[in-house]
Amino acid sequence: MTTDPIDLAMKAGQEFDSRLLVYKSTNEDLTSIFDKYDVKDKDVLTVLASSDQALSCFYKGAKTIDTFDRSYITLFYYYLRKWLIIYKNELYPSNKFLSFKGSGDKELYELVCSIKPEDRREKEAQTFWKKYMEFNDYKANFLFEDRYCNEPKPFNNKIDKIKDFYNKPINFTLTDITEPINIHKKYDVIILSNIFEYKESMLNQDTIRYNLENLLKENGLAICSYKLRKRKDKCHQDEILTLTKGTLSLDSEYKHYEPLAGKNIDLAYAYRKRSK
Repeated sequence: MTTDPIDLAMKAGQEFDSRLLVYKSTNEDLTSIFDKYDVKDKDVLTVLASSDQALSCFYKGAKTIDTFDRSYITLFYYYLRKWLIIYKNELYPSNKFLSFKGSGDKELYELVCSIKPEDRREKEAQTFWKKYMEFNDYKANFLFEDRYCNEPKPFNNKIDKIKDFYNKPINFTLTDITEPINIHKKYDVIILSNIFEYKESMLNQDTIRYNLENLLKENGLAICSYKLRKRKDKCHQDEILTLTKGTLSLDSEYKHYEPLAGKNIDLAYAYRKRSK
């Protein structure tokens, strides 16, 4: 898929492709996850997605935070959130910025146009949002997968602390972790969020497992979330044992309610890389 911001803006505005949608906010209980799994003073690799995972790691004191995603638009959204947090004191693009009717999201468009980019990627993000909104009657709402959801509060609304996250450039790699990747750094923690939910074939899972083995430090953790889909816990645990093939062990398991998903129950768990 192209990374050119104008091409992406045109595609996102003219055709439906789930790969072009972004999540406005997490649908995970990140507060519970990061209370359970400590990232303080650790090297972390996380899917970028809505940026909430990376921001939570910063809030919890991670030493380094690298990000990845298969979609370049998540990086553009990272910058949109940066501008909203710094200049509007808003953690997410609220409904006043995401309208369906009337004159459109003019306030958001004016914010985007006012930005003085600090680097090439921020300039690309500004170009993307300007062109996307111009192609879509100055609206941005249709780009979001979860535009109807209320936002969670994974950082206890500590916006001033989160602002410090943007004092240094983001380390982002365009990659799909369900395919062979070429990242040589080792990490204490890798956050996959809901990736397993969308990649259930054994081939995809084997590739993810291989990547985790190569990316994790000894005793490192890969934190995941996965929908039960009405399967019994015992069946799910057998599935995990098949997936890990003895190289990664199931570290722990607990249930929590998604903050945005009503009665759906998620399973959050972690794989720990065994010491040789």
